Amino acid sequence: MGGMIQIGDALRLVDLDEDGEHPRSQRAKSAFGDYLRANQTPSERMFARVLHHLGISASPQTPVCGYIADFLDAKQRVVFEVDGPIHQNRERLVTDRVRDEVLRTAGYRVIHISNDGVRNLLASLVLAR
Repeated sequence: MGGMIQIGDALRLVDLDEDGEHPRSQRAKSAFGDYLRANQTPSERMFARVLHHLGISASPQTPVCGYIADFLDAKQRVVFEVDGPIHQNRERLVTDRVRDEVLRTAGYRVIHISNDGVRNLLASLVLAR
């Protein structure tokens, strides 16, 4: 039986099957990142505009420390995570905490912003013009 991939914005870059976790190939990681970039949520697309407007250079859906970050500013070592309703799920919260701890231990600052927060930021930028 083939491995089943768990899809999510902070996917651990492994295949999960009945035998446990198996590291994904670099080609599979790259292909999955391409898929996520091509299928960003509306909030992720809005947040990309906010970052651009603020002059923050952050790459979308980028592998870092075995996870795919929503946005990564590698120079400043900052990971931005856009959190939709799925992040309110108890199991997801545990996964997010583990990912955040791995990233912090590696020297990254992790910033979470909700979908509503993204909309408010974009509205504030529009009104400030």
